[in-house]
Amino acid sequence: MAPGKDTFFGATKPSFETLFEEPDLMARKTISDAERILEAALDLSNVLQTVPTKFFTNIVEVYQVVQDKLGPVVGISPVQSDFHKKDMLMLDTEFLVMPRKPDLRLPQT
Repeated sequence: MAPGKDTFFGATKPSFETLFEEPDLMARKTISDAERILEAALDLSNVLQTVPTKFFTNIVEVYQVVQDKLGPVVGISPVQSDFHKKDMLMLDTEFLVMPRKPDLRLPQT
């Protein structure tokens, strides 16, 4: 294990040397990530959004801003598993939809 480097959260993360890796592992991971993004995009109750990471010190701040500025959520999760290495964070968010009150006014004639 080599000395680490700073991560998105400000902690030091150790770096490792790869001893063995399946030849098609990265291709399968890329396909899996693409499938997850596509599944989330096709779910009408979910919203995919990207947020720049440079304005936040940790992921909890990102979640808090989304809830405070965009509304209450049922669930929220990062789409990429290595989001701390990116400049942009993609979130899969399901917002709580408040039932609308019916409009009981009579139509104007």
